[in-house]
Order: sequence, then C-alpha cells, then structure tokens
Amino acid sequence: MDIYRLLDAAVVGLVCLLIAFIQLTSQYYVLVPAYGGFGSAETWRKLVPFNVFVGLIWWHYYLACNTDPGRVPKEWEPPENAVIVERKKSGRVQLRYCRTCRSHKPPRAHHCSSCGRCVLRMDHHCPWLNNCVGHGNHGHFLRFLFSVVLGCSYIGILLCLHLFHLYQTNQSYYDPVTYTPPPELHQVVLLALNMIGSAMVLIMVGGLFAYQVYCTGYGTSTIESWEMDKIRKMIQQGRIPEATFPYDLGPRANFRSLLGSSWASWILPVKPLGTGLSFPISVMKKGTCGCKI
Repeated sequence: MDIYRLLDAAVVGLVCLLIAFIQLTSQYYVLVPAYGGFGSAETWRKLVPFNVFVGLIWWHYYLACNTDPGRVPKEWEPPENAVIVERKKSGRVQLRYCRTCRSHKPPRAHHCSSCGRCVLRMDHHCPWLNNCVGHGNHGHFLRFLFSVVLGCSYIGILLCLHLFHLYQTNQSYYDPVTYTPPPELHQVVLLALNMIGSAMVLIMVGGLFAYQVYCTGYGTSTIESWEMDKIRKMIQQGRIPEATFPYDLGPRANFRSLLGSSWASWILPVKPLGTGLSFPISVMKKGTCGCKI
C-alpha cells in the first residue's frame, strides 16, 4: 500500500470521526438535555428520525467504501459484432485499449491510477471512500450522499430551533414556572460546533449530490461529462463529426439503472442492473458513435 492509499484510508477515518462527532455530541450534550432527558417523549419523537438518517449514512457509506466498483474480467474480449471504439485527439479511431493494464476496455470503463486497474463505468476516484465510484457501488454512493443531505438538514433544523428557543428564553421576563436554566459553556460550544459542522457538510455534500443527480439524469458519469465538454469543443473546431451521447435513456430509466426499479430500492441497497460490460443504447440514438477522447 503506497502513501496515497494510506492517506485515503486516513481520510475515511476522519469522515467516520466527523459522523460520530455530530451524531453523539449534538444529541447527548445538546438536544437530549434540552428536550428533558431520555425519559421525555419529545426526545424520542424528535431524535428517532435523526438516528434513522444516521443509520442510513453509516450503512451506505460502508457499502460505498467496501463494494468493488467493478473489475474487467481477465478473459474479456470485445464482442465481434459490437463497435467499441474511441476517437483520439489526433482523430484516429481504434478499439478501446488500456496500455497500463494491456487489455481491451469495455464501454465506459476507465483506468484508475490510484486503484491501479480499469474500473467498469468509472465515475471518479473518491478519496473520501478510499475507493473508486463505478458500476458496482455508484448506487450506494448516491444513497450515501442523499442520506447525508437528509441527516444534516434535519439536525440543522433542530439545532436552529433550539438556538432560537435559547434566544427567546434569554429575552423574556423571568417566570418561575417556565424558567429554563441557561446551558453550560460546553453545551454552547458544542451547539456552535455542530451547527457549523452540519452546515459545512450540507453545503459541500449537497453540492456534490446535486451534480451527481444532474449527471445521472442525463445518463453520464462524472468522467463522461468532462469528456463531453471536450468533444463539443472538438466538434466546434471541425476536428470530429457531430455525435450524440448514446447512453442517455431518459431521466427515469437512467436513475433506475443505478438505483433499481422500485422506490424502496432507491433507499435500500440493491445490486446494479447489468454486468457493467455492456449498456443499452437509446433507440433514438442508435447509429451514433459514443466518441471518447
């Protein structure tokens, strides 16, 4: 294991620490005392949903980290009746071939220098997972991002409401019946840290989730979206003929290909459709070339 893989493993540890920190400190030191302790019905009513979201975060994160994104079988060869080509910057067209692995590449597969191999329908290498995001775990990755957005939004709302309650209590006249003692210093510090931490995570992960949803809606991976930008420039320059992306089956079918056909599978983990060695082509786009740089 090289130094970069060790650093990626350390990043995974930091992610786990951050999840555990927000999960434990926001409840045990801030919200549970505010709601009247573990024996209060309000505590359970408001914090059970949050722990469900956090449970989904842990579950999908584990699967995204530990599920193989997809390997090219050693015996795999391009089908004789399939056109699996790539167009180089020079304009030359050839079968997709990885010089590092010294083997042919299936459609949409790419070589990952961090993992040291080709990955089926590679989206990107994610240091936060210490793993590639590809055909085998892309659905888990999307579910993880969605769970983080839900969890951070929910706990952020609870913390903001608690802060507003503290502000109102401080501004109101003293009433011995409704009086609530002010929070201790460590509770104020942890409240601030959790609000800042959950807000930062929500902004960063929310942005990534929005981009992933955008790409998935058009049936592209992150790498393919970058390639399409380059291809458009080459078409404008007249270096290659006009081409359309052949794997866009429509938003609904595109999401189903990653998350499954039922709404339950969009939350619960299921295996991706297909083998990752071939992909259906849109009926409206048959005959187009899936040009790649």
